[in-house]
Amino acid sequence: VEEAAAVGKGVASHAHGTTGIRNAVVAGVRTIEHGTIMDEEVVALMAEKGVFHVPTLVASWSILKHGREGGIPEYAVAKAEQLADYPARSMMLSHRAGVKVAMGTDSGTPFNRHGSNAKELELMVEAGLKPMEAITAATKVGAEAVGLGGRTGTLQKGRWADLIVVDGDPLGDITVLQDRSRIKLVMKAGVVEVNRGL
Repeated sequence: VEEAAAVGKGVASHAHGTTGIRNAVVAGVRTIEHGTIMDEEVVALMAEKGVFHVPTLVASWSILKHGREGGIPEYAVAKAEQLADYPARSMMLSHRAGVKVAMGTDSGTPFNRHGSNAKELELMVEAGLKPMEAITAATKVGAEAVGLGGRTGTLQKGRWADLIVVDGDPLGDITVLQDRSRIKLVMKAGVVEVNRGL
């Protein structure tokens, strides 16, 4: 943590249980990735220290959905089943305690491919976030979590103009963000990279 801070970087901690989470927060990490099993004490500490929670709900969901037929060892699937309710519960516990929840995906893990990260937004909404809270977790809070909050994550003067235009209302149906055919425009740093007839 000290070495990262010396060069202006934050540290992400891959932590599942309360003891590991508490130790990481006390050590000064910027984010807790997963945070599967949290309690009120640890989320209060995270809120106090300004540590972000990146729940990566899709990682365990993918194992539960595809694990057995996909060749994941039985012990790993059984553990995911045993802990199935914990990731969403911990995300909402941290959210209610005032911890900033950022979207992350753990992409590259089994059945959790890069480019399919909008599924995480759906799972966040199913767990209890409002659609705009989930979108904000992916944009504004996500940028803050990786130290880019002053540059991107919101649409305002002086920030990178990174945005998409979709055919549909993600506030009414968050799953529209998973349908690539409905993404009509992609702008990166103010440059239109994709324009599908807009």
